[in-house]
Amino acid sequence: MPFDAAQVLAATVGVAGLLQLSVLVLRRGGSIATPFRISFDKEIRGFLGKAVPGMIASSTPQLLMVAGAIVASSSPSSVSWLYFANRLVELPLGIVGVAMGTVLIPELARALRSDDRVAAAHAESRGLELAVGLALPATLGLIVLSEPVVRLLFEHGAFTADDTAATARALMWLALGLPANVLVKALSPAFFAREDTVTPLLATLKGVAFAIVLSVLLGHWFGADGIAASIALGAWSTALTLIRRAAETFGFSIDAAARRRLPGILAAALAMGAALWLAVVADARARDELTRPPHCPAHPDCRRDCHLRCCFCGFSASPAGAKRLTRSGKGSDGLHGSGLAWQTTAPKREIRRKLTMAFVERVFQASSRRAICTSAITSARSSTS
Repeated sequence: MPFDAAQVLAATVGVAGLLQLSVLVLRRGGSIATPFRISFDKEIRGFLGKAVPGMIASSTPQLLMVAGAIVASSSPSSVSWLYFANRLVELPLGIVGVAMGTVLIPELARALRSDDRVAAAHAESRGLELAVGLALPATLGLIVLSEPVVRLLFEHGAFTADDTAATARALMWLALGLPANVLVKALSPAFFAREDTVTPLLATLKGVAFAIVLSVLLGHWFGADGIAASIALGAWSTALTLIRRAAETFGFSIDAAARRRLPGILAAALAMGAALWLAVVADARARDELTRPPHCPAHPDCRRDCHLRCCFCGFSASPAGAKRLTRSGKGSDGLHGSGLAWQTTAPKREIRRKLTMAFVERVFQASSRRAICTSAITSARSSTS
């Protein structure tokens, strides 16, 4: 049952966490941390006073997503579309967040404590290069490949083609906010290393409030697409606030090497995006040729725009004839075809349904004409006799 499957999947998360803990506890050799008594003295209170705002500020993408989901909760489909799209955005964002937290903050803290401005600029530059190098290709890739990726991963079972289209649009808007979220991940350590966790917290709260207001307005007009755009704009609001505050307080500086590399990273990302766009366009055209029904050969002006029925004579193809029309211009059902081979291995569900309905209607019309002709012949014979 789906409910049991969901419970099993949720339980595996807890089991995985326990297994990770057991690796640390049961490993051979070395020593592990033992429980100790915590006293809320002045140092602990100061630590918690700085840690709690920092933890909230580090959750900017998640808070923005929660705010958008609350506004979209009136439509369960919109919440699902936003959730599936956000899962794909979280992958590159999580990689950047882990890299920033494990590498950039310690290096910045050491450089600032030793008052080494060169080392601080070096750490900030490497962090910015890493962020841009991961965020730009991921952003362009998610925007260009949004629909193919969503279709490949999610379109099965109850997830229909309409859900794919809606999720892909939400993914495109959320991907536009990915560079902003990465900038937040790159700029926040510069504040944390200076023991300033309040500024990132205020920037996060400002961005969340901005996203909620926009979600209410744009969600009313554009639905899930407007909410996804509001989340992206909220992320950019947070990033721009941090950039402005960094310039006013300590000045976020990059070294000469980063100035040389960043244009190359940007050019490579744009080239990748252009190549992906050309590939997607070529694939879309090929799919369109494979799934488009044949046009009526007697009226070339009809072209292929009217799909299943000729604008002039009402020609329609049967399901069998639509799958394979021979060179003689006769479909396998005996109806006249386009005179060209038109094949498809997996036509879309909607096209199959329309073709079937057109074929049934064609057979019904032929049966009606046959009945009329039979009645006329019978009447003529009776009159002559």
